[in-house]
Amino acid sequence: MNSRQRVFTVLEGKKEPDRIPHFEWSIANKVITTANIWPKFVWSYADLIDLYDIDGVVAWPLYETKQYLKDLIIDESGIVRKEGVEDYAVSLDKYAPVKTEDDLESYKFPDPDNSLRWLILKGLVSRFKGERAIIMKIRDVFSWPRELFGYEQFMINIALNKNIVSKAIDKSVNYAKELAKRAVDIGAEIIVNTDDIACDRGLIISPKDYKELFLPKYKELVDFFKTLGVFVIKHTDGDITSVLGDLVNCGIDCIDPIDPVGKMSLENIKKEYGEKVSLKGNVDCSKILVEQDENKIIEATKNCIKIAGPGGRYILSSNNSIHSGVTLKNYFLMLNTLKRFGRYPLNISELS
Repeated sequence: MNSRQRVFTVLEGKKEPDRIPHFEWSIANKVITTANIWPKFVWSYADLIDLYDIDGVVAWPLYETKQYLKDLIIDESGIVRKEGVEDYAVSLDKYAPVKTEDDLESYKFPDPDNSLRWLILKGLVSRFKGERAIIMKIRDVFSWPRELFGYEQFMINIALNKNIVSKAIDKSVNYAKELAKRAVDIGAEIIVNTDDIACDRGLIISPKDYKELFLPKYKELVDFFKTLGVFVIKHTDGDITSVLGDLVNCGIDCIDPIDPVGKMSLENIKKEYGEKVSLKGNVDCSKILVEQDENKIIEATKNCIKIAGPGGRYILSSNNSIHSGVTLKNYFLMLNTLKRFGRYPLNISELS
């Protein structure tokens, strides 16, 4: 099998691939540039994919930014952000663009046809089409409303003004559909929704509010993605035990990650949902992958293979991303362990 076939086999869930596949939602630029000191030069994310035979490539929409005040940026969506250590900038509540229902009514999302949106996806399709799984990140029903209102007002609205939240969700869903149509036309084969809805203590909002306000619209979005002929992966950090079954019932093909920081059990979820949905994760990047203990990385990787690998329907990765705190050496150790022990038929005695 090539990489694309390997990932598709897992997401189809009908048989085991030749080995467990691997890809990450993001690999920090700091980690990628570290590879340039190695004997084989790596100049970009795509070069790293080729060098270490990673099975999926991940694109996301680009938005133009400009400076706002002294040390902030504002993007085309009107969201003001502050850049941090990682390769993304966090939104700031103080400058949220939607304060009133009139603001929401007049708000327009950035043009989905702007060619800037698709530069990353087009480049990856051109280089990897037919060889590696082409994945597109598209927000679903939670992150856009949260940033439009600002986090604090978003929470207040959920408690006191559900109507305005519902309208924001509708606008977000319509925008996500437009982005998805264009992404699929360009060559995306898998859509991943990366809206985080939980922390390590449970959902950010009450499960009741999530199920009533957000879940039906997420189901609508998944159904729409399916009409485009793509696989759908749902990513969210944290403890999502209270809604995991609901997300699976929306028709997603894979859930990621089964967050160990959120006290979720890969073993229990494999037993309960392993025949209904594929799983992705779950090597801890908050601790295991940032430490210098090679044995711990090897054992954590082997343990994930042993628990989630049998029967297929499993993609091994970190439990979030290869962020700037993960060394390239540790990342490659996880990959090499996977390629040694993750071939089917699995040798369970070796993994033990």
